[in-house]
Parts: sequence; C-alpha cells; structure tokens
Amino acid sequence: MLWRGSARTALLLLCQLLVFMGILRGASSAAEACIEEHAVYVNYVVARCSNPGAIPAGAGDTLMRYDFREVPQEGDLVSLVASYGAGSYADCAHLPTNPQNTTGVDYASGWLRPEAQSDTTVATVQRGDLAAALARMAPAEVLEVCWFRNATGTWRNTGIRLALQDAAVGLRVNGVANARGVRAGVPKVDFVQNWTAEVLRGGAAPPGEGDAFALAEPERSCAGSTELLVPGGNTSGAIVDGGRLGPVVALERGWYQMCFRRGTEGAWARTGVGVLVQGSVTRVEINGVEPNEGVQVVAPAANGSTVVLRRERPRSGYQVGYSEAPS
Repeated sequence: MLWRGSARTALLLLCQLLVFMGILRGASSAAEACIEEHAVYVNYVVARCSNPGAIPAGAGDTLMRYDFREVPQEGDLVSLVASYGAGSYADCAHLPTNPQNTTGVDYASGWLRPEAQSDTTVATVQRGDLAAALARMAPAEVLEVCWFRNATGTWRNTGIRLALQDAAVGLRVNGVANARGVRAGVPKVDFVQNWTAEVLRGGAAPPGEGDAFALAEPERSCAGSTELLVPGGNTSGAIVDGGRLGPVVALERGWYQMCFRRGTEGAWARTGVGVLVQGSVTRVEINGVEPNEGVQVVAPAANGSTVVLRRERPRSGYQVGYSEAPS
C-alpha cells in the first residue's frame, strides 16, 4: 500500500512536470478559428476570442455563462485548461490535458456541467462545479475555454481565453461585499458620494502606493484604456481616485468590469469582477435622517423606525417607503 501511494505521488509529479513543459499538454501552434459571436460571461463581464477575459481566483460565488450560438443539449460540457507560453494553446481534445477527474490537479477545472437546459443559446455553469474548480486551481495567465458537444462526442477549443488572477478578486463598497465581492453594486446619484470602496485581494502582493481600480464597459479591454477611463462626462468608464467613487456619477446604469492597476507605472489588467451601477436604490433615509448622504446608515434595533428608499428617478413622483408600526 505504501509503494502504491508513493508510485501514485511520483506519477502525479511527473505528469505535472510534463504538463508544465508542454509535452503532456499537447500544445498546438494555433487555436480554434475565432468565432466572434461566441462569448463567455464571467460575472456579467464579456470575453471573446478577440478580447480575452479574466476570472477571480478562488471566488466561490463567481457566475459563469457561455453563449456558443447553439441551444445547449443534455451532456454538453465546458472546461478550463491552463496554457503555458504566449504562443502555445492547450489541446482541449487531449484528455490527459483536459481530464474529467481533477483530483490533485491545479491546472484544469475538470468537466463543468451547465444548469438545467432552456430554449436559449445561453448556458449557466453549475456553481458547485465552478466553485470546486476555482478553490483548487492555481492562478494562470491563460486558461483555454474548452467546449464539448454531446451531439458530436468531441472536445474543441473555442479560442476564448481567461486569466485566472488573484491580484484583485472582488470589490467591497461601503463595507458590503456582495457575492463575496465578485458582483458589486454601486448606486448612481447626482452628488459627490460619501462612500468608500476597497479592492479585495487574493494571494498576490499586498496593496501598494499608486494602486488603483477603474470601471470599464463589460465588452472593453482593460489594457490600453487610459483614454477611456477618464472621469468627467465620460459615460464609458471612470478611474476611482483614492477609494472614492465620485466619478461614477457620469456612468450610465448597467454592468461594468473592474480593471486593476498595480502601482502608478503598472498596466491596467482585467479582473473578471463585475460592478453594477444601479439607480433602483441610491440612498436610505432612517427616521427622517440621511447620515453619510444616505449611503452608510445606522438603524436602531427597535420597532417603529421608518425607512425610505430613494431612487435615481422617482416613479410617478413618489419615493418608495417602508414603515414598521410599533408592536
């Protein structure tokens, strides 16, 4: 039994070494032909073969969907496999590279199942499958998105790539990390916001001087977006200055990607963290008081309080209110 266990460990280490060298991985010189209509959505941020995306490492609440322009069938699957080297592509059809059972493996997700099928072309990866994979996988610059079509019985490369990154794995706004920070919410209001925003880190280097994050349209690349990410009337993106979300007032409502820059000389990088700029609830009034401009409030632990939720645009001229009568 001891020999069998030692042999298994040695074999696993050898396989991982070969994978790292690109031998077992079956690296090819070209990826699958780019089909621009195909897309992968990570926390509502879009990745295509012409615009690689990202996924937060270890984020168990991450939402992943894909649209390959075909209605998913029972038995269809996807998987994520690491590639090494800028010019190499993991061969999704090579099953030692793309294994179903990933016990002890940190370079592949295993085969990820979609949730219950529908009549649309968009499929949602089962969150339990994805959470287990992300808890095990090591950060990687490139993950290939592989696709299995049960109708043909074959795996294929999609040409879509994701970076599994741990530099910025979430965003906490006013002390709230919705979905563990991977899908944050920011209220859109017409005044200078009195709130704070904190980037959640993974296993990467701790925060440093000059670190910054920005919000960009979900289809935009973060790289080279200096012109895009300038506040002041720009409705496509905004750099956040000193953890204050003032520039968000210029943004249209909807989903954005959080881009991250390490240091003043660093490059903007994609994160796969989604941020919703919303106008449904922008301020909260407690008993006629709006402390901190209504974005960070305290309610007494007693019956009889009156709570009013403010909207960006009131419906029919009225605000939405809630009052709990004394018992």
